[in-house]
Amino acid sequence: MFLLLPISLFAGNEWQPSGARQAGLGGASVGIVDLWSATNNQAGMAFFHRPAAGIYFSNRYMVKELSTKSLTATMPLWKNDAIGVSVNHFGYSAYYELTAGVSYARKFGNRFAASLQFDYLRLGQGMDFGSKDAVTFEASIMAFVAKNMTLGIHVFNPIGIKFKDDVAAIPACYRIGLAWNVAKRVLVAAEVEKRDQTPINVKLGAEYSPVEWVSLRAGFSLKPAIFDIGFGFNIKNFVIDLTPVWDPTLGWSTHIALSYTFGKKQ
Repeated sequence: MFLLLPISLFAGNEWQPSGARQAGLGGASVGIVDLWSATNNQAGMAFFHRPAAGIYFSNRYMVKELSTKSLTATMPLWKNDAIGVSVNHFGYSAYYELTAGVSYARKFGNRFAASLQFDYLRLGQGMDFGSKDAVTFEASIMAFVAKNMTLGIHVFNPIGIKFKDDVAAIPACYRIGLAWNVAKRVLVAAEVEKRDQTPINVKLGAEYSPVEWVSLRAGFSLKPAIFDIGFGFNIKNFVIDLTPVWDPTLGWSTHIALSYTFGKKQ
């Protein structure tokens, strides 16, 4: 079965989005402001305004060796600044990818923010091959281009950092997208993504909240062709997100996230 998996799974520490909410929107995340901005577009942290932390788990194609575990946290500083940390682990003892990042975001006025994140990467290949380490960075911006619409741009490893003795660089990733609150309880998100040596991918998603504490989501991406639905439950300051994802070739994946936001909603 491993031979049938997309090559991108084994390219080594490629950027991946975090959050089951984002998975439920087809992976369209670069324009969204929430806790998971600390991974998906760190500039969004400057608009989030509240301390928060969350854990995320995904199981690709129901294979435990292809599981991802993430921890993310963000905290506002003063009026215009925010910091974030994120740790992401993919794989198992014989092969794993670890990414740990520290980010800083600053808001300039009420409509624009920029951020920078430094990442420590480790690629583990079991006792026979050992591990490799590298350091790279991410940069992003976010802007309110209309009252209820945000534009996000995010880049990962744009200077082609690679692991020692590797011929190929860790794949760079470039993303641009919009998030539009069409109505009070309706969100539409769209994103275009380009990674090194892979086709352009388009992601689309929509979220509807029939009541304040429940969210329903649907989305898809083109390359690879993936369809998903998702659910979110807001219980006071807790948020639980669940997303099953369907790949026509490889089957089901599951995404689960639990987060907590401190303080009162502004």
